[in-house]
Amino acid sequence: MKSTIGRFAAVILAASMLFAPVSRADDRRAGSGQVLYHYVGRVKLNFATGTATILGYFTHLEGVPASASMFSGAPGESTAYFTFRADTPFQALAGNGDLGGGVFAVSPVLITPGDIKMYFSASPAHSWDNPDSFSPGQPIATFARQLEQLALIGPIGTNTASAVLTSSTKFDFGGVQLDLARLLPVGVTNVTTGNNAPLAGSNAATVIFAFAGYGLAFGN
Repeated sequence: MKSTIGRFAAVILAASMLFAPVSRADDRRAGSGQVLYHYVGRVKLNFATGTATILGYFTHLEGVPASASMFSGAPGESTAYFTFRADTPFQALAGNGDLGGGVFAVSPVLITPGDIKMYFSASPAHSWDNPDSFSPGQPIATFARQLEQLALIGPIGTNTASAVLTSSTKFDFGGVQLDLARLLPVGVTNVTTGNNAPLAGSNAATVIFAFAGYGLAFGN
């Protein structure tokens, strides 16, 4: 009788473990000024239409367990589980400091406020040549971007801009349940640095730049 009860208890325990919910990630909010994520991306400036396509992938995201890889294979844009994308109008401003030959010491560009979305792809297959490949996954967060100014200075481009988290969706990754609304007090300030050398595919009307950066949490 005791052995039967023991076997029954073991079956119940095994079943409860099998159907146990995924653990939640640490609910501690990121402190103001804490790095929330790191990213790598590209921006495509179409001067003929005045539109910018901004896209990329995350190499680090706060809350993801250290034991969980951010990539499904060798790290790179094609294998990244987490991506971002924004499509927005922009306005090129007058160059500052004419160096001759149509080159300026500083070339500022204003990027109109708008949304930027984060995505999770369980089976990533992204390509820089196909912007749509960065946004087919599960939307996990939407940020409302404030006005940005991109400054092209010599060999580099710099950009610092804030965005408020307006919506997020819970998702499971690395054995935990994540939700950016639990991590962020208000939003993030992205600090970006890029290379001003136009990439392959650029022409007189459309210029593509590569960049990398990080996001700092802000709020109470």
